[in-house]
Amino acid sequence: EIEVVTVGTPVSGYYVEKLDYAPRTVMLAADENTLRELEKISIELDVTGLSKNTETQLLLSDFIEEKFGETVYVVEDQAYIAIVATITPFIEKVFEIREQDIEARNVSEGLECTVYTVSGQNITLRGAESVLNSITLQDLKLYVDMTGSVAGTYARQIRSDYGSDVIVSGSVMVRLTAKEEEQPRTEE
Repeated sequence: EIEVVTVGTPVSGYYVEKLDYAPRTVMLAADENTLRELEKISIELDVTGLSKNTETQLLLSDFIEEKFGETVYVVEDQAYIAIVATITPFIEKVFEIREQDIEARNVSEGLECTVYTVSGQNITLRGAESVLNSITLQDLKLYVDMTGSVAGTYARQIRSDYGSDVIVSGSVMVRLTAKEEEQPRTEE
């Protein structure tokens, strides 16, 4: 069985949408012990710096000989594998955000945090079309990280818990103020 995996990353703003290859299996000849260990042959395709679809043909006999030496050989003489990597640009999607969409995390003890958004304030997402088409603002779990911040006003990058499939860009104003202590009222 043949497995093709990609290594590296395409040009910024692009991703590997899919990887097609054929054949998926190849007949090999070798001694029994070697064959037992050879359930899967892994071929790496380097996609570093690519920005368009890439087609590669690889002569399997050369690849097998290089990887396993002369103890393993391909039964067919001219066994090629054809690999096609579909490289696609990320798309962008814009969401309007409000204060309640953003959680303030790691606010120091004794401080209160207020997040300010202006009317019509947006964040921009970049990712695969298939991911962005179905994503909601709630899926993103947006937050600002206030670790180590003292009272004051800050511009903070908006972050997301969604994962590396989506790049979020946008910032928001945040104000930290000292919590008002409840003063016990004395009856006169």
